[in-house]
Amino acid sequence: MKWNWQQADWPHFSNAPAKTHASGQRLLLDAGLLFGACKHLGNEAKRQLTVELISNKAL
Repeated sequence: MKWNWQQADWPHFSNAPAKTHASGQRLLLDAGLLFGACKHLGNEAKRQLTVELISNKAL
């Protein structure tokens, strides 16, 4: 994936809400589930979950 400044249309981007709506909805749902689940975890479990999420994202 290219950086924003490497895109051919930089810096004149276009917006396609129909293409991004489903992804935005999924992001909000997943974030809500994550925050809700974290409320039931202790501090150590929260730290471990944070490390795992960051590690998974990096891979």
